[in-house]
Amino acid sequence: MELKSIFGGIYKFSEWVMRLSVINILWLLFSLPFVFFMMIFLFNPVIEKNQLNFLLFLTSIIAPFTLFPSTAAMFAVARKWVTGNDGVRLFKTFIRGYKQNFFQSMVGGFIFIIIGWIFYLNYTFYLKQVSMFQSFFLLIVIFFIVLVSMLFHFFSIIVHVHMGILQILKFTVGLSLGRPLETIIMLVINLFLLLFSLRFTFVIPFFMGSIIAFVTFWQFHRVYQIIKIKHA
Repeated sequence: MELKSIFGGIYKFSEWVMRLSVINILWLLFSLPFVFFMMIFLFNPVIEKNQLNFLLFLTSIIAPFTLFPSTAAMFAVARKWVTGNDGVRLFKTFIRGYKQNFFQSMVGGFIFIIIGWIFYLNYTFYLKQVSMFQSFFLLIVIFFIVLVSMLFHFFSIIVHVHMGILQILKFTVGLSLGRPLETIIMLVINLFLLLFSLRFTFVIPFFMGSIIAFVTFWQFHRVYQIIKIKHA
C-alpha cells in the first residue's frame, strides 16, 4: 500500500512537471518575436545606449501583440488549475484563452507599455540630475513596484472577471493599492522565482512563466474570494 502511494506521488509529480513545461513552452512560442529581441538584449554583454533604446522600442511595439495575449492564455490555463480543473486539455485551453483574451490583453498591453515608457523616460531624466534623482528615488521605486504588481494582477483579473477594459484597469489599481500585504507577498515570491530562474537558466524555457502564473493566480484567487465574501 505504501509503495502504491509512493508511485502515485511520483506519477502526480511527473504529471505536473509535464503540464507546467508544456504551458511554458507554448507561452514562449506564442511570444516568439518578443523573446527573440529579449534574447539579443540579455545575451549581448556590450550594448550601446542607442541600440538599447532601439531594442526597447521594438519590444514595446511587439509585446502587446505577442507577449500580452500569450501571457493571458497562460494565466487562463493557470486559472483552470487553481479552480480545480487540473485535467483540462492544455493546448486547447491555451488557444481558447489566447483567442478570448487577445483584444483586452493587447489594449492593456499598450497602456502598460505607454506607462512603462513614461516611467523609463522620467527615470533617465532624473538619473542625469543627481540631486533630483536622490530626492525622487523612493518615489521611483514605489511607482515601479506598483506598476509591476498591477501587471501581475491585470492578467489574473482579465481571465477571471468579465469586465470592460477600463473596469479591469480600475480593479487592477484598486487591488494593487487596496491589498498591499498580499501584493507584496506575491511580488516577493515572484521575485524569488525570477532570480532562481536566472540563476538556473534551464528553468526558463520549461517552468519560469507557468510557475509564476500559477502562484500569481493562486494568490489573486484567494484574495478575490475574501473580497467576494466581504461584499456578499
